[in-house]
Amino acid sequence: MLNKCTFIGNLGQKPELKQTANGKPWTRLSVGVTESWKNANGEKQTETEWVSVSVFGWQAENVVKYLDKGRQVYVEGKMKTDSYEKDGVKRYSTNIIANQVLFLGGANDKASEPTNDNFSVPF
Repeated sequence: MLNKCTFIGNLGQKPELKQTANGKPWTRLSVGVTESWKNANGEKQTETEWVSVSVFGWQAENVVKYLDKGRQVYVEGKMKTDSYEKDGVKRYSTNIIANQVLFLGGANDKASEPTNDNFSVPF
């Protein structure tokens, strides 16, 4: 069996550092992945899929420290679906649990940013 998701997209908002119940740092990213194509009339079409990504530990701390809204990232991880009940209706939420986040070019590049070699080791 294989549960692996890989994509490149742009952050929809600046990440905020949070802590799990046992004090482990984490953050949730909202990553927009845009696909472009031409329709039958040759007109350009685009569609953006928003992906929820959870990042934990030291990698979460670095994501919050160095990334901002609009920044392009490469994400690799596994898909996890949880269920919850709201107003008596069972609902589902799908999230990617990141094991690797690479900082790519894009909005708000920082010249003093560390290299990916220091921040992309899978756990």
